[in-house]
Parts: sequence; structure tokens; C-alpha cells
Amino acid sequence: MKNQQQVWNEVFKNIPLKTPKTDDWLEKYMFILKKHKHKLIVDLGCGFGNDSYYLSQRGFKTLACDFSQEALNRINTFMEKANVKLVDMQQPLPFQDGSVAIIISDLSLHYFSEKTTHAILKELKRVLIKDGAVICRVNSLKELEKNLKNSVGKKIEDNYYLIANKLKRYFNKDDVHKYFADFNIGEIYSYIMPRYNFDKQVLDFIALKK
Repeated sequence: MKNQQQVWNEVFKNIPLKTPKTDDWLEKYMFILKKHKHKLIVDLGCGFGNDSYYLSQRGFKTLACDFSQEALNRINTFMEKANVKLVDMQQPLPFQDGSVAIIISDLSLHYFSEKTTHAILKELKRVLIKDGAVICRVNSLKELEKNLKNSVGKKIEDNYYLIANKLKRYFNKDDVHKYFADFNIGEIYSYIMPRYNFDKQVLDFIALKK
């Protein structure tokens, strides 16, 4: 299995530089984003920087974090004075206890083993302020069947596969409640979104720190 950081550095390095496309999935969470507008908002596993760019266009400042330096280099090409930080979610997060108001995890939390996912969620809770929140979007379990039709996959754990050199986890609503048991979870939305010129089945939700 290829090193996952290397895999993603290659992905970001080989895609032409351009301003990322955005969608409006965060719009329904503006009530809490506006509440914490002047506090620390972390775009964790920011990838192309879609959400940081979307929020910057609406007057928000975010800290865009990713474990791919190539991803962060891209963000600096289309966001003036972008605030970026190299962060590996599998390591303790470089934030003090109770210092982050909002964590956005957009298609970035579904790459890890069950043990690591639980550890990441523990870290998210640690760094959030008392009334902080995780705004999250993940692969839906409905996406797994399609992915296995298009590529050979190796099962690692339940709902966790190695597909086309990438580790991927798939969530149903029960999984969301299992992993976010230490949070108060809002409505879980299930829908299809465009991604890399294909349709992708996803879930999104907000999880408030208890």
C-alpha cells in the first residue's frame, strides 16, 4: 500500500491550478458560523481549499489545514494572505484545549481506521470551545457499492476499504452516531454531490460539543 501522504501530494500536484469550485452545503450552518465569525475556524483536511475559499468570499477567516503540502501550496495561489498550516489528523492536533470554535471537516474524516477515527474525534472534542461544533461531510455507505463496481477494493474493516491506492471509510447514520457519541448531533442530510466530474453519495451534519 502506498504512503497516503504521498498519494495525496501526487493528486494535488498533478491537477491544474485553478480556483476551486464551491457548493453551498455550508449555507445551512451559517447560523453557527456567524455566531463564531471572529473566533478560530479550522478547515481540517482542507484539500483544494473549497470551503476556506467559500467562507473567505463571505468575510470569514479560516485556518486551512492539510497533511499535503501540495494542497496548501495550491491555496496560496488563489487566496491572498491565506492562513494555512500543515497538519496530520492522525497526530495530536496543534491547538490548545478549548481554543477552536468551529472545525469544518469536509470529506476529510473518512480515510481512517476505526481506532484512528475515534482518536481523531477525541482530539476534536478536546480542542473545541464549550459551545463549539464540528461541521462534517463524509462518504455515504451508498457510495461503497458504486466504488466497488468501478474498481477492485480490498476490505480492511467493516465499511473501510483500500480502493485505487486510497483508504476510504463509508458511513451510514448509525456510524455517525457511533463515532460522534460524545457530541450532540443535528439532522443528518443524505444527498448526491458532484465530485471530480462524478456524482458522489454523501452525508453531512453538525455535531455540537456536549
